[in-house]
Amino acid sequence: MFISFHDKGGASVSEINGDYPLPDGSSTLACRYELVSDIVTDMYPGKADGDVLAALHATNQAQVTALEAQHNPPATIVTRIAFMELFTSDELEAIYTAAKTVVSVEVYMDKLKVSDMIDLTNSATVTGIGKLQTAGLLTADRVSAILANITPAAATP
Repeated sequence: MFISFHDKGGASVSEINGDYPLPDGSSTLACRYELVSDIVTDMYPGKADGDVLAALHATNQAQVTALEAQHNPPATIVTRIAFMELFTSDELEAIYTAAKTVVSVEVYMDKLKVSDMIDLTNSATVTGIGKLQTAGLLTADRVSAILANITPAAATP
């Protein structure tokens, strides 16, 4: 059987092409073999080809899931506009009105203006939302909903 092996180690990939004898009675499912010390080695001994394919599929699916998680921010990280949409119009009006006289509210709103993304689990976010509650601008239930990334429409039955 002609097999093309790719070295998984190092920064570059090297190919080893050639005719390598398979163990007697072996499957021709190439993905079950690796070249170990110049010997074709069945990495799934005793398993049927269907089981090997299922195992490879599960491994690939796990890798896809990990890559998706890497490239898709978790639900606790939101854009600035998505963060603003967590508040009702009345809450935003009250917050912006308060920002004209309460310096801590103004500072928090200014920080939000320069943020591209807001992490709802970040201590500065939690503290800032807590200050809005302390100023009487949010209820405890609304603070919990905002930090849980629940929009006002989704929070009402």
